[in-house]
Amino acid sequence: MLTAALLSGIPIVFSQTPQRGVKDGTAQPASVVPLGPYYALVIGNNDYRYLPKLQTAVFDATEVAKLLQQRYGFAPPTVLLNASRNQILTVLNVYRRELPENANLLIYYAGHGIKDRDTQKAYWLPVNARTDSDVEWISASTITEEISALHSPHILVISDSCYSGELVRSAPVAINPSERTAYLKRMLESPSRTLMASGRDEPVADSGAAGHSKFAYVLLESLRRMDEDKFTAGDLFQRFIQPWVAGGSNQVPQYSVIQNSGHAYGDFVFSRGGNGVLVVHGLGGPGTGPDVSDNSDRPINIPTEIAPIVSPEADLSAIKDVLHQYEEAYNLKDANTLWKIWPSAPTTTRQAVEAAFNGAKSVRMTLQQAIPSIGSDGQSATVTGQFSEVYTPKGRSPQSFPNEDITFTFKKNNGVWTIVGVK
Repeated sequence: MLTAALLSGIPIVFSQTPQRGVKDGTAQPASVVPLGPYYALVIGNNDYRYLPKLQTAVFDATEVAKLLQQRYGFAPPTVLLNASRNQILTVLNVYRRELPENANLLIYYAGHGIKDRDTQKAYWLPVNARTDSDVEWISASTITEEISALHSPHILVISDSCYSGELVRSAPVAINPSERTAYLKRMLESPSRTLMASGRDEPVADSGAAGHSKFAYVLLESLRRMDEDKFTAGDLFQRFIQPWVAGGSNQVPQYSVIQNSGHAYGDFVFSRGGNGVLVVHGLGGPGTGPDVSDNSDRPINIPTEIAPIVSPEADLSAIKDVLHQYEEAYNLKDANTLWKIWPSAPTTTRQAVEAAFNGAKSVRMTLQQAIPSIGSDGQSATVTGQFSEVYTPKGRSPQSFPNEDITFTFKKNNGVWTIVGVK
């Protein structure tokens, strides 16, 4: 995550400042504000070469990417798994050239972060970073420079790693529902560059619930629970993320503008279903609002060698992560996580597994996997191995199942690997 090096002390504005005077009661024509297309760069680093490996970052990233595309109409996100410094910065450089000028961009990072206590600078740590050299680190100032060069009117950085930095706290102000559309219009009409961080100047947890980090779990659930079709990132943070995370852990998430990045007073607006228009009644005059005839989201040409999601190494890592989630789901008797990574499981299988979980005092499974065999299409895979299990029913003696054969089949849809069969 980023630290105070990325942030300014300017508070995010959550509501309209009251104005003195008498309002004109004359009805005004509707004003139309385009939302623009939505793009996302999603980064998840688990498989560090020289640092302790993480368990949840890849799963967090793939689930965030899937939710943004399916629920909020983002163009297919650029997903970087176990990414190097060069890969991350190269994609940002491509965005500088190719991102439409009316685009909304969300950058999500899950992985290691560090704060250099000598220089007081904060860094993201790519998968090839070392602790004894900062050559491969990505500093907060570098990220600021990269997003300052982008032409997008609204950029939101969501960072889930250690050492987010101590932020100047903004006083939360409730939004008057009767003024909500006008508020969204003001947020859309002015540029925004904001950071949502999973903590302050502190370590943050790699584990939480349902196979996710604490912050990622809350972020995903918050995006699912928002009732409004359109809302700001500040509203999402204020209503769900900060109280939910801080109330259940030692982490205190932060939300603020990114210093020296081109931020004015706007905010990132989420829109269920993606780009479109915001129609504001009673504001402006005839002809108010920019042209909204071209809001299509065209693809960004990311070189295939840059995106590790399409490389064998990244695919192998992603498949291993799913298998880890499978093993952990059994040991925690967590059916919800199991069906997330195996969404096509037959009803009879679901019923049998859930009955076994409900009747168990404990389950201890250990998977011994062979190397995944990825099909020539790059979209299917098979993993054959063995598992050992000790199943202890409630009120009965443990039952052991040593070295049983097991075969998994996988499919990749929209860059995300899921289980489609277990034998």
